[in-house]
Amino acid sequence: MTFSHSGFQPHSGAPAFRIAFQPIVDVRCHQIFAHEALARGAQGESAATLFGSVPADTLGLLDQQLRVAAMSLSRRLGLRSMLSLNLFAQSDGCPSLAMRRTLAAADALAFPYEQLMFEITEWKAVLSPKRLRDFIAMYRDFGFKTALDDFGRGYCNVELLSEFRPDIIKLDDEFTRVAPHDARGRTIIRNLVSTARHLGCDVVAEGVETAQQSEILNDLGIPLQQGYLFARPAMEILPSVAWPGHAGPPRHSASIRWSVAS
Repeated sequence: MTFSHSGFQPHSGAPAFRIAFQPIVDVRCHQIFAHEALARGAQGESAATLFGSVPADTLGLLDQQLRVAAMSLSRRLGLRSMLSLNLFAQSDGCPSLAMRRTLAAADALAFPYEQLMFEITEWKAVLSPKRLRDFIAMYRDFGFKTALDDFGRGYCNVELLSEFRPDIIKLDDEFTRVAPHDARGRTIIRNLVSTARHLGCDVVAEGVETAQQSEILNDLGIPLQQGYLFARPAMEILPSVAWPGHAGPPRHSASIRWSVAS
């Protein structure tokens, strides 16, 4: 595939796409924990719009191309943190084949396996408990970290933690919204964090938009946070972090223009 100002151009006839990055930060030590790679259409369309534009039987190919593009671009940008890749469960019809292709791409790019994390999205709607367990086990066996996205949406899934034990759970942003003004919500968050820690899972709070939310979530035991408060997703660059209450660099670093064949 090739990359230009208009985005990645896959050779397979799949739609052009772009990659945005958004950091996950540790507010305790003001360090970047990971950068999440986010799929976008050529004109900045959402991942849902991008995936909705291709036939169901080609979703896996597009998903794989996104992984390769994100790894390649992040290497060129000098990524030092972990790279978090969204794993669209509905597109991974053959997990073992997708895994082999991911390993081959990582090897070709000399991308360390331990620097990769896979966020499993839409897992509740698509995956049976057995398939989810197999997903997590397979990726863990190869040294990758796994995360469950939007954890707690609809119901808290606490029982799932003890069975599947992902490395990380990303709390649905509804928890972030209610934390400042809902004592009952804070109790639920505190109990989730306690359970996750007991089972060896880290917790990330999504959708953090205010300093008040960040401070409360940190007090509740969630220093790993992601949201517009720190940085918005940025196309083809690693955005700089704006730490609340601290003067710092501009939100975006310099971008690069490049092309790569694969």
